[in-house]
Amino acid sequence: MKVSRALLSGSLLVICMVGFAYAADIGNTLPPKSDSHIMDNPASDGREGGETIATAVLIPGLPYSDTGATYDNIDDYDAVCPYPGSISPDVVYRYDAPASTNICLDLCGSDYDTKLYVLDAALNVLACNDDFYVGEPCGLYVSRIENLFVPAGQTIYIVVDGYGGDCGNYVFNTCNPPPCCNLVCWSDDHQDENEPPLVDEYVDEWNGGCNSAPPIFQWLECERFCGVAGWYLYTGLNYRDTDWFKCIAATNTITWTVDAESATICFELVVPPDCAATVTQSMTVGPCLPGTMTIPSSPGTIVDLWVGSVDFSNPGSVPGNEYDYIWEITGTEVVSATVNETWSGVKALFN
Repeated sequence: MKVSRALLSGSLLVICMVGFAYAADIGNTLPPKSDSHIMDNPASDGREGGETIATAVLIPGLPYSDTGATYDNIDDYDAVCPYPGSISPDVVYRYDAPASTNICLDLCGSDYDTKLYVLDAALNVLACNDDFYVGEPCGLYVSRIENLFVPAGQTIYIVVDGYGGDCGNYVFNTCNPPPCCNLVCWSDDHQDENEPPLVDEYVDEWNGGCNSAPPIFQWLECERFCGVAGWYLYTGLNYRDTDWFKCIAATNTITWTVDAESATICFELVVPPDCAATVTQSMTVGPCLPGTMTIPSSPGTIVDLWVGSVDFSNPGSVPGNEYDYIWEITGTEVVSATVNETWSGVKALFN
């Protein structure tokens, strides 16, 4: 693994539609969202950003805050992150960077299923997020973009959009980006993940667990572990790399501390042979914000662990398509495993 790193258009006035986003799960790609029903189109109260990049509301300086509504706007733009085909109305803000900076953009407090993305003058998508928040206090399926680098002199256009046909009231704030996060793997005793690079058309035959065919798991051989997560395109669709692990409990309590360079979710799972896996508990870590999970266990039992990005595509804050994560775990046996195991191999160990 690497151990360090310098880290659309349309013209349709739409009726707002309420859609239900797909909550975080153990899959490596999102299924399509489904729209539930059409709601009445409320009257505009005049609070909104610009209709197009030509009429974008100028952000004079940072920090910046605004509120608005997209009820009576037009669907001018869209970006895939990862859902295509939005017909939601959108509004646009403009920012001219006087100096090179990393910025954070936040829609916390908005009351609909938002989408947030940043365009350059040629309408190239620089960053995009659909579902960052999935509940209170910020709202259900509300967007945020972290650590977008903007070089001095560049003009960017920030588009407040929605999933599907959804629209509503939004709250827009620039925010303090999380600190630059560059984790370094231990130089002494540790286990490397050693998964092949994540490239387009990647087929996960390393530790993809129940997202691989056949399912394949990586055994933990050491208390310290260094891995890589990220994203790739497969048949034109966005996929995230999901890493599935098995360990054997040595005590009645396992302590698992994880950190990552990008927002990452960690699950304790129950994985039966038919791969109808369920989540026992979870935690979100990173960037450079470690978390610790305490796992009740009994000596000799197999414990299943899962690591993957919160996002199903690059949120715009990670150069390239990979980032590092590290962990320390106590309360497990040392397993001598030189290769990963399929489910058949796992079952054979206990026959």
